[in-house]
Amino acid sequence: CWKCHGQEGRGDGPSAATLTDSNDQPIRPYNFAAGTRFKCGETNQDLYKIFMTGLDGTPMPSFADLIKPEEAWDLVHYLRTLQVTHDSRELTLWKSTKEGAEIVKAATITGTPTGSGIKQ
Repeated sequence: CWKCHGQEGRGDGPSAATLTDSNDQPIRPYNFAAGTRFKCGETNQDLYKIFMTGLDGTPMPSFADLIKPEEAWDLVHYLRTLQVTHDSRELTLWKSTKEGAEIVKAATITGTPTGSGIKQ
């Protein structure tokens, strides 16, 4: 995950700049910290499906042969804690801990969705 999405899920991993879609056009990995538009749905079930099937037309592969279903669910719940602009049960639970609250506060982005005035 981190090679494309980065250590903090911001879409800035070491391979991010080299990725292309099925038309050989540059494509950026999803930034979980800032992103609000999902390619294939917003539910936990949708994220799980992406792990297990991949995303056609993108470099996002299927992980069905590499991870167990329960590990995919663990990843879904972890990703929800990175999505500081998307209310979820996982984020609420994470923010209720001292460590989680500090990390979420530090990760919260201010500014507009287009990047104007963004501070991280």
